[in-house]
Amino acid sequence: MVDSGSMIVHDRGWMERCLPPPAVGVFPQGLTGLTDDSRLAEEGHLFIVRPSAQINLEHLDEAIKRGVALLLAPQIHLAVISKRLGELRSSTPLCVVPNIREATGVVASSWWQNPSRKLDVVGVTGTNGKTTSSFLTKSILEAAGHRTGLIGTVWFDLGE
Repeated sequence: MVDSGSMIVHDRGWMERCLPPPAVGVFPQGLTGLTDDSRLAEEGHLFIVRPSAQINLEHLDEAIKRGVALLLAPQIHLAVISKRLGELRSSTPLCVVPNIREATGVVASSWWQNPSRKLDVVGVTGTNGKTTSSFLTKSILEAAGHRTGLIGTVWFDLGE
């Protein structure tokens, strides 16, 4: 990884460690960002194709036109994306994974140097009571002298 001012650049070595080999094309020399929002895609970015039953080709086209350096997509979309790359005469390489949601978390964590390794993280899941449980847990930990943060659907506190 190279830090070019505000631009983080990951090289081929990072890609070889963190991504499967491209199913189409070869890894680019480097990546300057990552996004799953085609409106925010820029030249040099890794574009993560969002999971869905059908791929939104307009979003894919926009990301490619904006100059993304690499695509990461669900395995189930390999044929559709490969065909589209051919139609657009794009040489953008494509990596595919069986579970894009899981891969997105792993790739994003690695991109930002695995920040949760430096934190104690508590997750609250379930159907009912998550907000109440989260606030109670936060209060208990703070009363015990721990610095806390909370990210939820109704509130976020970065613990600053």
